Amino acid sequence: MEDPYATPKYEIVLTEDLNYTCVVFGWPLLNDNELYQNFYRSLRNITISNLLAYIQSMKLCTGVNGDFSVESHPELISHTIPCKIDINNITDGLPCMGTLFVRFRSCMIMHKRQ
Repeated sequence: MEDPYATPKYEIVLTEDLNYTCVVFGWPLLNDNELYQNFYRSLRNITISNLLAYIQSMKLCTGVNGDFSVESHPELISHTIPCKIDINNITDGLPCMGTLFVRFRSCMIMHKRQ
């Protein structure tokens, strides 16, 4: 099934010294995410292919369940992932659709825990 989102699911950003940052649907992982902790956030400690396999084996957070207002809950934040544009179904003057997730500000986004 094709991914409906315009934003890449995963992005890996590398620095010159081979440190990496993982971004999931435009949301950078927190510094204490297990992806960083297990490999000390460096490609000196894991191959690219193993890093990608590890990322794909992790579970994605689906957000907070329920009807919560981020305005009345400061520990929550909105995370909108824009959908791809269907050029045949554009409505003039209206923004493109997206999927809204409500997450805790401390959300790990991805994890291996059950």
